[in-house]
Amino acid sequence: MRYASFGLCVLLALCVGCSDEITPSGPNSLGPIDPSVYVAIGNSVTAGYQNGALYEGAQLYSYPKLIADRLGVSFVQPLISEPGTGERITLVSLNPIQLVTSEKSLLPVKSPYDTLSRPYDNLGIPGAVSLDATDETDFRQKSTSRGNPFFTLILRDQKYGKSVVKQALARQPTLVTFWLGNNDVLGFATSGGTSPSAPVPSNAFDISITSALTALRQGAPQAFILVGNIPDINAIPFFTTVGPIISAALSSLAGAPPGSVKLYYQLHGMTTGTDTTNFMRLKNVLIPLTGMTYVPSIGLPTGKWYRDLAEKLKEPLVNVIPSRIDTTKPFGLDPRNPWPDALVLDIQELTSVSSAIQAYNASIEGAINRLNNKPGQPNIALVNIRRLFNEAADRGITIAGETFTTQFISGGLFSFDGIHPSSKGQAIIANEFIRTMNETYGANIAQVDVSKIPGLPVPLAKNARRKLAFWTAASGVFDSIVRLMQP
Repeated sequence: MRYASFGLCVLLALCVGCSDEITPSGPNSLGPIDPSVYVAIGNSVTAGYQNGALYEGAQLYSYPKLIADRLGVSFVQPLISEPGTGERITLVSLNPIQLVTSEKSLLPVKSPYDTLSRPYDNLGIPGAVSLDATDETDFRQKSTSRGNPFFTLILRDQKYGKSVVKQALARQPTLVTFWLGNNDVLGFATSGGTSPSAPVPSNAFDISITSALTALRQGAPQAFILVGNIPDINAIPFFTTVGPIISAALSSLAGAPPGSVKLYYQLHGMTTGTDTTNFMRLKNVLIPLTGMTYVPSIGLPTGKWYRDLAEKLKEPLVNVIPSRIDTTKPFGLDPRNPWPDALVLDIQELTSVSSAIQAYNASIEGAINRLNNKPGQPNIALVNIRRLFNEAADRGITIAGETFTTQFISGGLFSFDGIHPSSKGQAIIANEFIRTMNETYGANIAQVDVSKIPGLPVPLAKNARRKLAFWTAASGVFDSIVRLMQP
């Protein structure tokens, strides 16, 4: 087991939320929807990935499974036996916060699902990008070249269909949910804009999404299709947790005038700085959770980042420290030993991310509009996940007296990896799909009862909600999340 302690402050107070979700009144009705063969296409969120891993206890609360349960239809997923794949993160202490990660593993699909002689109904593939929907590269070859075993684990064999969309169509679906594209920008964002060096180009994304949705519509002309859009990264705690903590730490330096202490960080090989006021007010710099490890080193004469990088790359230390870096200077507080480029999203990178998401969502909406209003075919519905997440970030979402926000751990919407929804978060997403079904198709489907979905397994400490917990992070705790997002 690997342990992570986090040296920051997480205030476990819930923010004021908006009105409760309302289940439609009157008798339950599917309207014109035929849910008899329901297939879900997507990435790790669709698969039910949580806490840095894919495992049965989380898969049972994936939003497609919750939708299928509300519709009363069979829905087969490639269930992974406990404790699951990857480096699963568990919270073992709340004050101070202490996270435990399991050793790397990839367990086989739980029997009898491994012998299913047809495509799975849940075709959510962790790490998938928009191109993967129609790409016909051999699954095993793709798993090897991308270092991602999930293509083989979930798609299994080309005989079931040479692409994700073709496997979906092989099921002759009557209902499809499609939510792909997050990883087209998250790979860039989670790596601090270093690997890859840019989001997937918007024209390439447009081609991929248009091709996928066109193939689905042509292959299943009578199917009801719902498509999710791309949320903003400002609504994802993986990117919004560390910056305010650094700001608070810099602001508390003894004798320093407010806003006078700057964090110096690398900006594409150069060094610049931002003061605490800008960190807090403008969010013009985001620090991903991978930077948590190095927060305690700020102000110390250290080269810990470079030592860890050398160990990861299996390179001599001298090969990874740039000649202009002087690790004898205070880390992050001196321009000669700045915060590393890979652990920051600067204003230029944030602009690239924002522009990409805006373009991606325009492509999704444009593709839907071009395919809609065809005689004899149900319209494709847009599910506005971006709006849902922004609502949680801005005001919180209150359901049955429980408020969900995008705060790390305390918000309840996201799991311990800071980027994938918790089980309750999955239920809230499922309800957004159901709400859209009701509005678009005139159905009256009851929503998931979020209060009956398991919450985050948080150990309670006396007066935990009133205390500040201080934490640090061991190196590599969130590295698997970064690798998963990279195409």
